[in-house]
Amino acid sequence: MIKEQKNMEKCEESVIKQNEKSEIVHRISKIQEYKLRKVKERLDEKASYVEDFKNQKSILAEKRNEMKSEVQKKKEEYLVKFNELMKKYQIKVISKINNQRI
Repeated sequence: MIKEQKNMEKCEESVIKQNEKSEIVHRISKIQEYKLRKVKERLDEKASYVEDFKNQKSILAEKRNEMKSEVQKKKEEYLVKFNELMKKYQIKVISKINNQRI
């Protein structure tokens, strides 16, 4: 009877130890899942930041190209106007020079 009681106590102790171990393993797995979730969230945040950065970069490049083409157009317009003025001025200067010679 004493042996049976000791065996039962041993069995209960082993069950208790096994339950404790299983709880510890469960707790550890929950902690690992939590850490994994946090790492994934940080990676998602960084990916979102990188995506936003790329979008902003492409928008800036597009604006830069627009400004470049606008400046080129203005430059060409001013060059045409300048050439027109130079032609008019040369004609007036030439006619004045010719009139003075006569």
